[in-house]
Amino acid sequence: MAVVFYFSGTGNSLDVAKQVAAVFPNCRLESMARYIAQPYCIQDDVMGFVCPVYCFDLPPLVQKFIAVLQANPKYCFGLVTMGGNQGRALKHMQLLLAKKEIQLDYADAIIMPDNFFVTPPAKARSMLIEADQKLQSILTYLHKRKQDTTQCEEKTLWKYGGVALGWWYMRNILNIEKLELDFSKCISCGKCVKVCPVGNITMQDGKPVSGNQCATCFACVRWCPKHALKLGGKGASDKKNYVNPNINIQELFSQEAK
Repeated sequence: MAVVFYFSGTGNSLDVAKQVAAVFPNCRLESMARYIAQPYCIQDDVMGFVCPVYCFDLPPLVQKFIAVLQANPKYCFGLVTMGGNQGRALKHMQLLLAKKEIQLDYADAIIMPDNFFVTPPAKARSMLIEADQKLQSILTYLHKRKQDTTQCEEKTLWKYGGVALGWWYMRNILNIEKLELDFSKCISCGKCVKVCPVGNITMQDGKPVSGNQCATCFACVRWCPKHALKLGGKGASDKKNYVNPNINIQELFSQEAK
């Protein structure tokens, strides 16, 4: 038996996770956010994780997920999706798992269109083609239970302050966890509520209101049909937006923590 856990905002990591899960017979695809809400002892021999890179590191939600993880797999792998540089994400994953006495057997990173600094459409299409080519090789490696953690090497910049400085800038200068709503555009469809993986958005008087548990995944911003939302001043438009073309919004509704 096998299980693949994922965390995804605009669909890249879910796209990868779905293809990875198809490699293993009787493989379950589960949301990290849901596991955090209802943790259980995992009995599967094969366990994998797919998530994005945030600020050259693992997203805080993924770190929280590993902290509550209960498992003892025979084969464990981790994949991250990123716009350019994974920083210390895979090394951090390896270290956090080691604290749980779980050995990371295989790790790799896949470059895909960014959902923070939005990639131009033509470039995004090219990146997705290259990402798929790399993923096909990774799927072959996983099928063979390859052992390779060379991607877990950590550069000095990320180990000593690079990540912390990046998050300080995102939170204190950009105010990245602050949700802004353009009332003139909002049609009260509630999709932002359903797509939020941590249940941080609720509807009050027909309009979305954000709590203080934002996962900074940008799902609400990127999937809003009217581009009515912004995080930290970063919004979207018909000409400047990105969601993974292989994923529909209903698939992301299922990762919400219940």
